[in-house]
Amino acid sequence: MNKKEKKEGKEGFTVVETLVAVTILLVSIIGPMQIASKGLFAAMYAKDEITAFYLGQEAIEYVRNARDTDYLWDYYSGNTVPDPNDSLAWLAGLTKCMPPPANPAGNSNGCIVDVREPFRTDAGFNDNAVSLCDPDDGCPPLRFDDSSGVYSYDSAYPDSRFVRSITVTPKPNHGTADEEALIEVKVTWNNGLLLAVPETFTIRERILNWQRK
Repeated sequence: MNKKEKKEGKEGFTVVETLVAVTILLVSIIGPMQIASKGLFAAMYAKDEITAFYLGQEAIEYVRNARDTDYLWDYYSGNTVPDPNDSLAWLAGLTKCMPPPANPAGNSNGCIVDVREPFRTDAGFNDNAVSLCDPDDGCPPLRFDDSSGVYSYDSAYPDSRFVRSITVTPKPNHGTADEEALIEVKVTWNNGLLLAVPETFTIRERILNWQRK
């Protein structure tokens, strides 16, 4: 009788040990999985932020180049530059990016630029380079060519998660409209998770009218 009781007691103790071991095993597995999950999310977030930064900087450089291209094009073509009667002549071709009152036909959503398109050609300003964003729906998403890694607005490629908008505001805080402007580039995207959270990255830079005498 005593032997039987000892046997039953031993079996019960083994079940408890098994449950404890399973619990410890689960805890030891879940902990590293959570750490790995958080690390993966942080890496994805950092990648998106880096992409947003370069997309914003790309737009800044395009606007700066547009300012210089317009002046140099007129200069080497023998045209009179800049027009002394037009305080915004040095930003010609970028009026679509200007919100009211600088551009009454513009809106607060600004414009988009396709960096693959030349800002100006022999025929004048390239309408495919700078486009006004929709006043209600905002700017369209950038499209991504996975084979080349290039972002553009080419309809041959699928939409990316990134939307880029640009505004150019003459005479932002000081100075006059013919000497200074503020470029603001806003890149928005969702984090790609099931519960998508919108993220925003904004770059601002002032440009000067270096042609002004």
